[in-house]
Amino acid sequence: MSRATSPRPASPPDSESTTAGPSPPDQPQEVDATTLLDINRGNRPSRASLVSAFVVPVLVIGQAAWATYVVCYQLAHQRLMKRDKQMGAGYAVIVLQALFIFMAGVTYMRLIQVIYTDPGLLPLGMSRAKPEDGGNDDMKAVMKRWSEKRSIIQHTTPEDARTREELFKELAAHNQRQAELRMEALKSFRPKDMFIVAPDGLPRWCKTCETFKPDRTHHCSDLGRCVRRMDHFCPWVGGIVSETTTKFFVQFLFYAMLLCIFMLATTITLFKRDNDRYGQRNPQLIALLVLSGVYTLFTVGMFQNSMWMLAKNFTTIEQRQFGMPLHLAVRISPDWYAGNVDHLSCYMVVSFASAPGEKWAIFQTDPRAKLWDLGGAYANVCQVLGKRVWEWVLPVTYSPCAKPADDVSEYPFGPAALAVTQNVQAPK
Repeated sequence: MSRATSPRPASPPDSESTTAGPSPPDQPQEVDATTLLDINRGNRPSRASLVSAFVVPVLVIGQAAWATYVVCYQLAHQRLMKRDKQMGAGYAVIVLQALFIFMAGVTYMRLIQVIYTDPGLLPLGMSRAKPEDGGNDDMKAVMKRWSEKRSIIQHTTPEDARTREELFKELAAHNQRQAELRMEALKSFRPKDMFIVAPDGLPRWCKTCETFKPDRTHHCSDLGRCVRRMDHFCPWVGGIVSETTTKFFVQFLFYAMLLCIFMLATTITLFKRDNDRYGQRNPQLIALLVLSGVYTLFTVGMFQNSMWMLAKNFTTIEQRQFGMPLHLAVRISPDWYAGNVDHLSCYMVVSFASAPGEKWAIFQTDPRAKLWDLGGAYANVCQVLGKRVWEWVLPVTYSPCAKPADDVSEYPFGPAALAVTQNVQAPK
C-alpha cells in the first residue's frame, strides 16, 4: 500500500466528509434488464455501433453456413464419399462439422439473446430515466458544443469574447447541475463495506447517465450507457461484453476456435490430395482455406487473450488502466480513532447520513495492485465460468459474478484489497 498523502490525526479531522439524507432502502437497487430499444430511449448510442452490431453477426452466420456447405457437400460427400469411396471418413467429417457448428451456433445465439435482453446496463439516474422532466439531453448537448467550440476557446480574439463567455457560462451551469444531482443522489446511496471511490472520497459518478457507478462499472460510448463489469463492445457478437455476457462470449470463442481449426485441417488435407492426385485446385476450397485460416488465427488469439484475462480477473478496460492507482473505501469500526493511528495510510475519512454512525477510511492503492485477483487462476476463472464442469461447457446459467451483490462488496475482492482491512482495526 502507498503511504498517506497527509498524516492521520488522532482525532476526527475537521475536513471529514459528511452527507445528509434519509436512510437507505432495505434492499439495494437491482439492475434492470434493458433492451436495445430502452438504450435508444435513454442516452443515444452510436448509430454506427448499432448498425455494425446487426450487420456483422448476419455476415458471420452467412459465412458459417457457406463454410458448412463446402465442408459437408464439396469435401465430405463429393470427394471423400462419392469420388474416393471413403464412406467412414466422409461420415466422420459430416458428424464433426455438425457437432462443432451446432455448439458454436448455440453459444452464439445464447450470447446474442443475453446481449439483447440483459446486457448488464446500469439504470439511468432519475433525470435521465424520465425524459419528460427535461433533463435527458444536457450532457450530450453541452459536450457536443464543447467539442465543436473548443478551438474557439483556444484561438479566441477580443472580438470573440462574448462567444467565449457564453460557452464557459454554459459549462459552469452544467457542472453546477451535476454537483447538485450528485449530492441529491447521495441521500439514497447505499455504501458497501468496501468499494472504489473517486479521489474526493465520494462514489464514482457518471455525468452522462447521472448515477453512481458501482465497482468495475464503466460508461460505454458505443451504447451511451454505463455497463456493469464492462469488458468491451464487440461488433462480432452484436453488442457489449459485460458481467452477464462474458461467460457466453468465452464459450462461443472456444467452440468457434474448434470449428475453425477442424475446417482448416480438413481443407488443407483434401486440398493437398486434390492437387497431388488430380492436379485440381477448386476455387471454393481455396476460398474456404483462406477464410478458415484467417478465422483460426483470430479465434485462437481471442480465446487465448480472454482466458489469460479471466485467469488474472481482468477486464479489457482494467488491463489498459493497470498501473493507475485506485481509491478504496473501507468501513471502519466506531472506536477507530482511539489510540495511536500513525501506522495507518488512509488520507481521508468519510461518512454518509444514509448510514448513520458509520465511517469509511479512504486509501490510495498501489498502482499495480490487482484488487480483484482472488489469488489463483482457477478461482478467478470460476468466478466467471462457474465451479462445475458442465457450467464451463454449456451456455445455460449466468456467471456467478452476475448474481445480486451483497453488503460486503460489489464483487469479491482479492488478497491485495483485503490486506487493507488489517490496517483499520482499532488498536488494542
